[in-house]
Amino acid sequence: MWDYLPDGSVAPDAVPGWPTLSGYDMTTGWGTPNAAAYIHGLAGH
Repeated sequence: MWDYLPDGSVAPDAVPGWPTLSGYDMTTGWGTPNAAAYIHGLAGH
């Protein structure tokens, strides 16, 4: 998860998972989920 740089510092690696897009972000939980679309999606299955 971390890269150790020549100067002794560390930097985070990219973490695979959900893409970060506008709106609700599954990766961080930031944003507002679209509840109407969620319920519609559940009802469709």
